[in-house]
Amino acid sequence: MSHRLAVVLVTCLALGVTGCGGGDSSRSVRPPATSPSSSTSGPPGTPTPAATGRKVDLAAFTARAPKGFRYDSSLAKEFVSASSPDYETFEVDYSDLTIFPGADTDYMAKLTARNGDWKPRPTIADPVRFAGARWYHLTGPIGQGRHLEEYGTVVQGATAPRLVKVSFEMKSTHARRVKLVGSVLASVRLK
Repeated sequence: MSHRLAVVLVTCLALGVTGCGGGDSSRSVRPPATSPSSSTSGPPGTPTPAATGRKVDLAAFTARAPKGFRYDSSLAKEFVSASSPDYETFEVDYSDLTIFPGADTDYMAKLTARNGDWKPRPTIADPVRFAGARWYHLTGPIGQGRHLEEYGTVVQGATAPRLVKVSFEMKSTHARRVKLVGSVLASVRLK
């Protein structure tokens, strides 16, 4: 879990040092699906039952942890982690951070991919739409047998923009990753 705190802190620090890029991207976005389409989240429009575990309730969004997962909200009020009972196979991180005005979803995807400590680095995939928003998508192997699927979007908070992220680090088969990612993303609701 200290890896995730480091990524969160590096992202916040980088935003403060570099300032923020501006403008929305003109890239086309895939049509909405029940869960995002990607190499691991199933074909577009495939219904996935929402996760039914403990509720994650952060400032800009709510979601559910998978049933039976260990839940930890002790790190910070903007960060929740849920992990499989063995602490190894699956880890899902939910975060909701205040960012500087002008940062958009594409900029945050690049910043997150560049500043993460993954080796190798994940790929920035095409953006996806779910929960009524356009989300960046980082995907791929990240070392030590782990596979990353991360989704993030910038939303307007009460006083400043917020980066909402759901990140999955998994050591499992493709089919199990598809099921887990789809169920958690089906539970995401922006406020």
